[in-house]
Amino acid sequence: MIALNVYMAMCYYKMDYFDVAQEVLAVYLRSFPDSPAALNLKACITFKTYNGKAALPEVEALQKATLYPAAAELLRHNTVVFKDGDGAMQVFPGLMDALPEARVNLILYHLKREDIESAMTLCNDLEPQSTTEFLVKAVTFAYWGQLKESKDHLKTAEQFFKMVGESPYDTDTIPGRQSMACSLFLSGQYDDALVYLNSIQAYHHNDDVFSFNIAQTEMQCGMWKEAEEHFLAVTGPDRDKPTFKYMLTKTFIMNHKPQLAWDVYTRSTDPKESFNILRIIAMDCYAVGEFYYAAKAFDGLEKIDPSPENWQGKRGATSGLFKMLVQGRATNEQMSEVLQLLDRGNHPQADFVSSTIRKWAKAHEITLD
Repeated sequence: MIALNVYMAMCYYKMDYFDVAQEVLAVYLRSFPDSPAALNLKACITFKTYNGKAALPEVEALQKATLYPAAAELLRHNTVVFKDGDGAMQVFPGLMDALPEARVNLILYHLKREDIESAMTLCNDLEPQSTTEFLVKAVTFAYWGQLKESKDHLKTAEQFFKMVGESPYDTDTIPGRQSMACSLFLSGQYDDALVYLNSIQAYHHNDDVFSFNIAQTEMQCGMWKEAEEHFLAVTGPDRDKPTFKYMLTKTFIMNHKPQLAWDVYTRSTDPKESFNILRIIAMDCYAVGEFYYAAKAFDGLEKIDPSPENWQGKRGATSGLFKMLVQGRATNEQMSEVLQLLDRGNHPQADFVSSTIRKWAKAHEITLD
């Protein structure tokens, strides 16, 4: 009967209850410490609960043993997974007929490297049977839909997520609830999506993907404080992606932390990314009344694109900052800096705006540089 522990552990593993799976498997390993199947499952649990580096020694030790061909192929596959895809193009294609997981993980390999077209090509030949396969197809269609602005692909992704979320097998599992959240998010039902995400939040400590997803959902619900906390919980490579920076910038501004938004801009090195961040700062700071940073941002935009819209934004932000100065909510230094930006510009209306503000300041014995 002790062999049942392996099957129970596999079931718990499939349901993402990794701690329970580990406890049940440990009972079996005490009696059969050299079992290849159990040790491979143990490595997979380690990978899910910690990382690939921690799991790798366990499969490398197994590879030294004499195993039947199917087991050896599985270990080759898992070794690549634990190495974060290192060797994927050499190993996965040859295993796709024998191991369905190889196709799935090759799709994930392409998605991680933002090769959406290669992922989509593989996905077209994937007839999903398992929960994982449905989810991979859903994620790929969602990426493709966003990339190509295809409502049809996004709708298909929504339906795939919903199939998993409403499946009797998955409905009360962590993947099932997360899938339902994704389906609701794609259909614009953000409040309902957040209910599902909150129900599984306790199981996703230090999970960048979950933190990013719940932060985006909270943004859509106007929960800016919570969104900021979850964006800042992301510590991995996602922080370097333009989309992450744009959303974090907006969140800082909506929480009236424009200096932090400006810091995101000053750290950006890509010209296109910097321009987009500057535009977010200009528009959103203007909208929430953070006119000092709005004026600086519109000035930067005007230097790149001297359009009437950018001048009007700069003029409006300057006027807004002047009103704040009159009300005692802006400093002389901030007003002086923005006036200098006006003076250095060459717009014909700049001198009138600047001189009007300076005359008022002089009349009220306020020193402006």
